[in-house]
Amino acid sequence: MRILHPGALLVTPYQQGRLDALCGLYALINALRVLHAPHRPLPARLGKDLFATGMEALTAKSGSMAAVHSGMTVARQRKLARAILKSAILRPLPKIVLRAPLPK
Repeated sequence: MRILHPGALLVTPYQQGRLDALCGLYALINALRVLHAPHRPLPARLGKDLFATGMEALTAKSGSMAAVHSGMTVARQRKLARAILKSAILRPLPKIVLRAPLPK
């Protein structure tokens, strides 16, 4: 095994979630992938576009990155889901309705 730098043996790489709190956004995108997979799988490009849409929605009102660093409340995740479901990116696909288990 070739070691590129001695520091590589001293640290463990960060995984998603270690430096951010975007698991809610990933969960929404993955749920959409699961829902559409049997009929029309979502291409990777659409996943990236949904991620960008979600990031815009998370920072739209306040311009704050709090959700990225501190996580999301259920209310914020619900708003995020609504924003993603209303996005033009998903218009050509079958409509998805947001229901429980997310409380009102």
